[in-house]
Amino acid sequence: MITRRMIFVFGGVVIVVVLMLLAIVAVRQVLAPETVTLAQINRDIAFLSDRDGGQWGIYTINPDGDIIRLTPADDSGATDDCTPRNWGEGHCAFDYFPSYAFDGEMLNFLTNRHLDEIGPAQVRTDGTEFRVLDVLGAITAVAVDQRFDWDPQWSVDGRIGWSKIADLNLEIFIADADGSNERRLTRDGINGPRDWFLGWSPDGAALTYSSDRNGGIENIYRVDLSDEELTPVQLTDNPVDDFRATWALDGESILFISDVDDGLLRGDVQLFLMNPDGSDQRPLGSAVFEGGAAYSPDGSQMVYMSNEGGAWNLYLRDVATGDTVQLTDDAGDDLFPVWQPLPLTSGE
Repeated sequence: MITRRMIFVFGGVVIVVVLMLLAIVAVRQVLAPETVTLAQINRDIAFLSDRDGGQWGIYTINPDGDIIRLTPADDSGATDDCTPRNWGEGHCAFDYFPSYAFDGEMLNFLTNRHLDEIGPAQVRTDGTEFRVLDVLGAITAVAVDQRFDWDPQWSVDGRIGWSKIADLNLEIFIADADGSNERRLTRDGINGPRDWFLGWSPDGAALTYSSDRNGGIENIYRVDLSDEELTPVQLTDNPVDDFRATWALDGESILFISDVDDGLLRGDVQLFLMNPDGSDQRPLGSAVFEGGAAYSPDGSQMVYMSNEGGAWNLYLRDVATGDTVQLTDDAGDDLFPVWQPLPLTSGE
């Protein structure tokens, strides 16, 4: 299970990092080629794709329409086909679920390059400084880079939610677009459970997030922002780890990953659906899903994923006009887009 392998979770490693750093430093918490035809986008979009022979990797698409692979392809020589059915002893390398640091210059993600384990890694947005992080590497990265705030996600009304190191664990925060009215949604005590991978509901009234607060297994939780107590409602309670929940555009369902039989080690991204109250959990199967919306920092554009054509692709929508264009069109699947944030000091 994911949570039984401590090196799986970036949050878990960072917690260890912070504990060690507090002994030696005063911790500062800081906010902050293939070409397709597309409408102009105003920052890079990072996403997960298996377009290269079934090998999951981290990609970006830039405003010029160039799609660039940031994580290196597998060099084990195990096989030219990295689909789960061909995964064997000389396994392929798989990289998953990018999230930006607040300065927009570094991507955190998960990888199976940890000697057959899933763990944290980083790469710069220009593809340099790729690093699979052990504890020492994580200590160095945190101490030098001071990146404690990450995975910014904007709501339909321009608010921002993110994961932040607080009380020696990952917590969920939200704020207005300009950083004012900051509000802490989770408060678990020193070295408590981690809360991460948040997702806004389409109307901005609720958030889902992943947490290991119930017995060390990752589950999906929901918090309604109208609830003054911000009481977390547990949506999943399965014997395997469930995480990376994202809402359908119509708000009628939530898609999430359930890591059955440690499928991520083999490149098997297993998608499930449920109702917003957690009922009717079922494999995605042949169902069509449009969702996982990520808004641009200026709120003018939205990118989302859909399997309406069979394979998963990314779509760009102009918020004001509703005009939509398909961003990606390839033989593989393109999933879980995230928008590059504007640096807080850029003045943009």
